[in-house]
Amino acid sequence: MSMSRQPQVMEIEPKMSVQVIPAITNIDSETNEKTRKRVCAYCRVSTDQEEQQSSYELQVDHYAKFIKSNSSWEYSGVYADEGISGTSTKKRDEFLKMIEDCKAGKIDMIITKSISRFARNTLDCLNYVRILKGLPNPVGIYFEKENIDTLDAKSELLLTILSSLAQDESRSISENVRWSIQKRFQQGKAHCPTTTFLGYDKDSEGNLIINEEQAKTIRRIFKEFLSGNGTNKIALNLTKEKVKTGTGRTKWTGNAVYRMLRNEKYCGDILMQKRVTVDFLTHKRVINRGHQPQYFIADHHPAIISKDDWNAVQIELDRRYKMNKGDGDHPEQRHSNRSPFSNTLFCGKCGDPYIRRTFTTFKKGKKQLYGAWKCRVADGRKEGQACDGKTYREISIEHGFMDMLQKMKLESEKLIEDASRAIAEVDLDSWEENRLEFLKLEIDMLDERLTQVASATRQSVASDVYDDMSLQIASEMDILQNEMDQLLQKHYEAKSIKKNLKWLLEELNDIEPFVTGEENPAFREDIFKRLVKKGYVYEDGLIIYELAIGISRKVDKSNLRVWNYVMNLAIKTNIWNTKRALSS
Repeated sequence: MSMSRQPQVMEIEPKMSVQVIPAITNIDSETNEKTRKRVCAYCRVSTDQEEQQSSYELQVDHYAKFIKSNSSWEYSGVYADEGISGTSTKKRDEFLKMIEDCKAGKIDMIITKSISRFARNTLDCLNYVRILKGLPNPVGIYFEKENIDTLDAKSELLLTILSSLAQDESRSISENVRWSIQKRFQQGKAHCPTTTFLGYDKDSEGNLIINEEQAKTIRRIFKEFLSGNGTNKIALNLTKEKVKTGTGRTKWTGNAVYRMLRNEKYCGDILMQKRVTVDFLTHKRVINRGHQPQYFIADHHPAIISKDDWNAVQIELDRRYKMNKGDGDHPEQRHSNRSPFSNTLFCGKCGDPYIRRTFTTFKKGKKQLYGAWKCRVADGRKEGQACDGKTYREISIEHGFMDMLQKMKLESEKLIEDASRAIAEVDLDSWEENRLEFLKLEIDMLDERLTQVASATRQSVASDVYDDMSLQIASEMDILQNEMDQLLQKHYEAKSIKKNLKWLLEELNDIEPFVTGEENPAFREDIFKRLVKKGYVYEDGLIIYELAIGISRKVDKSNLRVWNYVMNLAIKTNIWNTKRALSS
């Protein structure tokens, strides 16, 4: 059976009529015969040096004339940053002001010399280009050198590439500057500005010389610190007396005093590259903790502070730091200079510090106050801990110390013998002395080699090879320097003991004999502060002092208990047979 095909009916849509509306070449011409484009310029030089000053002035003058010479442009000024790096826009005040004016609709186009003048940070450059293009009234940037107009759709890829090249150029410059600085350091050429450096000026040849008037302040700071004052206390005293800082102000801070106490330049040495830049874009600087090599020169310039006092201050700073943080041997406590016994007396049983307490007593109905020392734990200052450490009057501890000094004076020969033995145990032996001299010679030789390598680097294209050699030599010097520092520390400790022993023997001659338990001599606070490193107080009245002459001495427990009893009795009965009255 055959089937016949049915014809298909096709529906044809009627042809649409598309009307083309031509673009208006100058949309503003409907309301204004011709709108003048508001044009500004941005220019920048990255240093304050004199050779850049002419470049800065020429750029400003050039762009002002260039914009005004175009009749279709309206001059909107020149924004110029002088002496500012281009790797970041954070501190470029004129640049940021220009961006705000663009956002406010005051500018239609920016002209600048090149991408590197506008920004060396690719991210910042592209970010600001897109911000300006996205404004209700888009603002274009014309880079003369690259011949790029950012309002041109084809410009973004090229702009990205060129911005990256500009950023890499900045990185290369940063590395070259760092390299040149390190080479100068290797040659012993230190950079030490004195504009705000208290205590020093520079002579005509650039060498550091002591400013004697300012040096008085430096010596005072070190002396007050060694006498027991803290950095905040020293700063308060200097502020009250309106002593000028390095910047000419009279406001001192404890942190500023601390930095001065740690500054090795005051003892004539210099350590270079203490801080380094870790990011060339943000210019972030951090303390150099192994990021890059450091360079040390001993006896580089005249010293304001002797090496002995300098070392003593560093030891005391470290001691106070460990005390504030808790060094393992003793619990954490704050530094105090209220009394010579502060931070010095510790409980022989629990190890916690003794603290000063003020107690009240009455004599014939009249109130009297007296100071006493008690274990911090026994005083209930630590919850959940207990100790039965005894409380002793401050005057009893003073008497016990003076009694100990009197015995040391009577047994001076044994004192010298024990201290000499301690010195021999600490001081360098003959092998260590020879080793110290050898290390000095080796370090001098390596330093000379480092100088030669640095000089050869500048004259050779194979700088990478010489850089590796420099790092290897610097590493060897660092190892030898650490060993030498340890030997010098031992030598200094022995020297310090000798110095303290000589001073103590002279001071003991001034102590007049007295009857223990009956007479109370004037307490020698100066001897206690310099002589005593630590004192351990036991519940039976025994005190053992660790002395700065390498030995220990003890206060007889019976003497301390007897004198404590005498003080109690004297206050109650008004019986007082001493050379000094009690302070109230």
